[in-house]
Amino acid sequence: MDHLFIVNPAAGRENAAPAVRAMVSAYFGPRPGEKYEVVETARPGHAAEIIRERDSGRDLRVYSCGGDGTLNEVVGAAVGRPNVEAACYPCGTGNDFIRIFPEYASKSAPELLPRLIEGRSRPIDAIKINDRYAVNMSCAGLDANVGADMVRFKRKPVIGGNMSYISALIVNMVKKVKMSHRVEIDGIVQPGTHILISALNGQYYGGGFHPALNSRPDDGLLDFVLVKGVSRLRIPLLIGHYAKGELEKIARYASLVRGKKMTIQAEAGRPFAVNYDGETLYAERVEIEIIPNALRFVLPGK
Repeated sequence: MDHLFIVNPAAGRENAAPAVRAMVSAYFGPRPGEKYEVVETARPGHAAEIIRERDSGRDLRVYSCGGDGTLNEVVGAAVGRPNVEAACYPCGTGNDFIRIFPEYASKSAPELLPRLIEGRSRPIDAIKINDRYAVNMSCAGLDANVGADMVRFKRKPVIGGNMSYISALIVNMVKKVKMSHRVEIDGIVQPGTHILISALNGQYYGGGFHPALNSRPDDGLLDFVLVKGVSRLRIPLLIGHYAKGELEKIARYASLVRGKKMTIQAEAGRPFAVNYDGETLYAERVEIEIIPNALRFVLPGK
């Protein structure tokens, strides 16, 4: 098996490439027969390009060394390639998907990388969002709008860090927060307006939001969480319970539906933001569906 380590130098607080190279060299040094490579990304979308270039048809294990965005690119390129496995070496600011796996708990960096190299892959599901893929989640509504605007505010020289999130939240609380889009899950219309719509294959997103406590990435289903449209004054209370998965405390406003496909249709000419593993697309119609056993995902060995 070939081993490809893709490092996003912009992920996390500092470039992890030197540390990854040192650990990889230390591991494979006594194993001269193994083929491996460490490559840094240079731009958005570069990780997927690297995988397509390096895929020779041999068994290939790709290590995503970055955050959720890097893993999303690796997953998008690995889906549909049965010889490619995806592994996550977390060195970004957000690594929400792997929180669901106990094998990742309490692993230091020097210990985790060898265990990933020696680990085994297992089939998991992926999410298809129109023509794109994700492994963890997709959402629309308030949190998707905040996420999209936060990226925009980060580019401004006077706004950064937590201020970009606060600025995006304030802007979106001033705007209309209720979505009047038509929402269907497995062909059944979900009535009313909504402020939050999420589809989860994992359990966590957004740096710790945990709305679906029992979602699993290998059961062939998505956990759809819908929060109805409410006044702005009630939103902070709902978001607090939503983030903790305490849906029973807001059952009047929130519901969880397990299914395979959700369609969101907006009014013509009014595209809306959809977040998928930290990335954003805009569309008038979005189809979010589960693709069972779409990906071979590597867990650290024992």
